[in-house]
Amino acid sequence: MNYLAVVFLSVCSVFSVYGARGSYGNRKNYMPMVKVELDVFSGNQNPWINMPMPFMMSMMQKFPPKPMNNGNNMRDLGYRGFIMSDGSQSMRIPRGSSMMLEGMMMNFFNVPMQVRQHCNRQIFGNQMNNAMYTEMTRSCQNPQSSFVYQPEMWNSNPAVQSNNNCYNYVNDIMTNTFAQPGRANGYTPPSTTGPNMQYGTELDGMVRIEPTSPNCLPIPNGGNLAALVIWPDTDYHFYRLDNDGTFSHKPGQTAARNVDNSGEMIRDPRIADRGPYSVFHCFLETNSNNVNIM
Repeated sequence: MNYLAVVFLSVCSVFSVYGARGSYGNRKNYMPMVKVELDVFSGNQNPWINMPMPFMMSMMQKFPPKPMNNGNNMRDLGYRGFIMSDGSQSMRIPRGSSMMLEGMMMNFFNVPMQVRQHCNRQIFGNQMNNAMYTEMTRSCQNPQSSFVYQPEMWNSNPAVQSNNNCYNYVNDIMTNTFAQPGRANGYTPPSTTGPNMQYGTELDGMVRIEPTSPNCLPIPNGGNLAALVIWPDTDYHFYRLDNDGTFSHKPGQTAARNVDNSGEMIRDPRIADRGPYSVFHCFLETNSNNVNIM
């Protein structure tokens, strides 16, 4: 692994152990978040998003950037790369250091088309006609959902709120039993791992589905999109896609909501602030007509 990647992963390790500080910090044992800034503007503030540190580390390991000696890249007008910060420490992914990493990161930003086109030209250059560029920058098909975000259905009655959990909510089925994956079919997961919880959901009628592109959400086959995440060896949690294009969830006995731990709307649970649920395991399809939970 090259020098820049080693430095970044070392910084990530420090953030993960001691917790990110400043405005973007998290409580102890919660998934550390990092502010990722698209360094492109001169007069206006740069666009930025919060991303989970484990997700950033995974992308860095898969597409490690190379060292850049040309400091002019960081002084040019227009796209200059990305800046990552926890509020007290920061580092750059300079323009040209990793075409794949920069292209992946670009897709998580909701920016005007002219800004996106400019950045993509700077990232991909004369590679814009090859298959890799097409895959990295193609528009994603938006999955549809029949679920409607109606939190009052789950929150207004104390008995309903306290006796239905994230598994009830993700399937839009109220059992008042604090439903568990596989229980309706005689299965008790031997431990809280992604594969064990997934197996329980599949016994109940849910189906694992995969995105056609790493930047896109999967498209269900007639059902609704769900996501399974894991607090390692401790707990599991589910999110569901609603018909407004955002995800919502119901943490245990608490109220159903459509924001993550940072109070941000959830457009992709893979990059949401999920607290200690640091493992994104998989996407699933659920259909209330075919799923049986208890």
